[in-house]
Amino acid sequence: LALEVASVLKSMNIKFEMNIVGNLSKPYIPYYNYLQKIVKINGLSEMVELKTNVDINELLTLFGKSKVLFHPTIGEPFGMCVAEAMSAGLVPVVPSFGGNTEFVAENLRYGSQKEAAKIIMRSMNASLQQRLSLSNAVKKFGKGHFKNNLKRLLSERVAP
Repeated sequence: LALEVASVLKSMNIKFEMNIVGNLSKPYIPYYNYLQKIVKINGLSEMVELKTNVDINELLTLFGKSKVLFHPTIGEPFGMCVAEAMSAGLVPVVPSFGGNTEFVAENLRYGSQKEAAKIIMRSMNASLQQRLSLSNAVKKFGKGHFKNNLKRLLSERVAP
């Protein structure tokens, strides 16, 4: 799906760089090779790079250089990667079905590749204020927030 969206962006003459990041284990090497072939066939080699088994430091570096996180997983229950990317100030572009809809604004959700491409194109120019707002929106998922709410809840239940 990410490669299909990259093809749509290319057809719209949008300048972009896309890193597709994921873990690669032996059983998935044929699929990885298939993806590399699709990148080449669709002329996406200049725009798309497949990165496998990146360590946390490289992932943080990629987040630091990026503007948008395109998340193609449809129906994911929560989406920790999306929350982490938002925390780093990236604009998330997520499917309109799944757990991400609980905390990602409707205008950042897509139902088709073309819709995703339009949202990505629009999101590349998000202001610093919009990015900070996204980052602040996921603070409610942090450990400190959880601990404080749990303490408050327990004290309300225990209080005479």
